[in-house]
Order: sequence, then structure tokens, then C-alpha cells
Amino acid sequence: MPARLADSRTDTELSVIVGQRVRMDCNPSRGDPEPRVSWIKDGDPLDEDRSRGDVRVVRAGRVLQIRSARVDHAGLYTCVVENKAGRDQKRYVLQVLGNTADSLAAG
Repeated sequence: MPARLADSRTDTELSVIVGQRVRMDCNPSRGDPEPRVSWIKDGDPLDEDRSRGDVRVVRAGRVLQIRSARVDHAGLYTCVVENKAGRDQKRYVLQVLGNTADSLAAG
């Protein structure tokens, strides 16, 4: 059975203020064999081994967390689920409101 996400057809837009927490979920609704979950930000892969600082991929890839949002965290995050039978993805567009000075002070 192909890997699928329940809400993959619509992009989710998130707007937060500098310093706020962000959580993005990626829960496959089905798939056999069990789908592999991965994250991409602006075309670059993110994973548990490469998580750094405020950005963490946890719970077997099913959750991406940002502890304290900065302006440079803004961008397009894509959750990808895939197995031998297929692939699906969910996109989050994150906007971080604040100026660069605020972001530097918060970081």
C-alpha cells in the first residue's frame, strides 16, 4: 500500500513571531511497508542526525520542532513519506515575523 498523508493536498501556512515555538507534524495515514519520513527545508534535507540548535526532527521524523523561531527559519518545509509502493508529501510555508535585530537578540 503506498505511503500517504491525510492532508497532503493543501499547503499549511504558519506565521509566528520571533522567539515563538513552532511544531510541524508529519503523520502517515497509511502505508505498507511502514513509510520512511524525512524533512526538507528550501531544498536541503533535514534529519535527526543533522538537526542543529533550535531545529529538531523528533519522534522518528514525524515532528519537526523549532524551539525559538528566528527570521532565518522562515521558508518552505516539506515532509516526505515514502515506501516501496509510493511517495507523498506535505508542505509547510513558515513566515517568521520580526526584524533581523530582534532575531539576533533572541538567538
